[in-house]
Formats: sequence, C-alpha cells, structure tokens
Amino acid sequence: MLRGLRVVVAGAGLGGLCLTQGPLRAGCAVQVFERDTSPDARRQGCRLHLDARAGLTAWRRP
Repeated sequence: MLRGLRVVVAGAGLGGLCLTQGPLRAGCAVQVFERDTSPDARRQGCRLHLDARAGLTAWRRP
C-alpha cells in the first residue's frame, strides 16, 4: 500500500534513525540526511548499552 512513497528524514541521531524503521518496514524508500560529516565530528549525545535484559518489559499492564 505504501510502496512507491518516498520519505526524507532530517537528522541521523537516535530519533531520526528510529523514525526510519516504520516506513522501511512498510516498503517505502527512505533517505536520511545528516549535517555532521562523521559520527565524531563534535561532542554530542550519550552512549547506550543494551545487554541481555534490553528486550524485557519493565512494566506490566493492569
């Protein structure tokens, strides 16, 4: 249904890259644009570490 749709994402940070997953899985063409020349072009953000517990749910539905 969404094939042929083209999506442009401005910013290759955590939010931008997460945002691309939905359209990609739906079959859309996605382009991601980033202004920084490399991942270490400037000091920014934080580091994430995902261990074996990453997929576990921390909350339960009532």
